[in-house]
Amino acid sequence: KPADEEVNRLLKEIGLDPIITRHDGFEKDCDWENILSFEERQLMAVAKVILATPSFVLMDRLETALQPETQKRVLNVLAQRGISTVLFGRGAANASVHDSFLELREDGSWEWKDFRHNANQQTKS
Repeated sequence: KPADEEVNRLLKEIGLDPIITRHDGFEKDCDWENILSFEERQLMAVAKVILATPSFVLMDRLETALQPETQKRVLNVLAQRGISTVLFGRGAANASVHDSFLELREDGSWEWKDFRHNANQQTKS
């Protein structure tokens, strides 16, 4: 079980601390399902994953659940904690938060972009 300090630090890192503080922390029973917004519930799920300390995490359509700035914050927290992340979604990758991007096309072709070394490094089929 993670220490309270670790949980509080993580909640602050991902941006949930104001909501938790506003409702007197975890010291009293709250109906969190009805108190938290959809995005806040998604952040709580991410916090649970991070506290489990996996080697990697698969996330589906993160862009539909979190605002762009929140996505960036979450991905940075995962990276800082050494948790590799594979995202499935639609749209273009953001080189500021993604290491690489694999586009799978309907015709069976694909394109790999590696943002770590050279923004222009691409492999195609």
